[in-house]
Amino acid sequence: MEKHGLGELKLKTKHILEQGLRKELVREAVGILNLALQFPGVPSTTYDCLVSVRDATHLSFAVLKRRVESYKYALECIQDYICLAGIKIWVEEFSRIIDVNVQ
Repeated sequence: MEKHGLGELKLKTKHILEQGLRKELVREAVGILNLALQFPGVPSTTYDCLVSVRDATHLSFAVLKRRVESYKYALECIQDYICLAGIKIWVEEFSRIIDVNVQ
């Protein structure tokens, strides 16, 4: 790992880049999940009402899937340029977010 000097400080630039990437990924992923996973309440249990809730839920998950796949694809594209395992970082951070919210 390269260290760059800034006066008497020695900076590990790759480590700083990875930590910043992780922080931004978590921030973006939590924002995506918060927006996409808000479902309308069920006012009654009639068939038409349940069908509309089901359709809204399917739409929410379709939007979530597109957004998550776009972030994953972006990381695949840039991981060679920044010399970091972008997909590995994505899986670790996304799994950590899910684990924290499940517990």
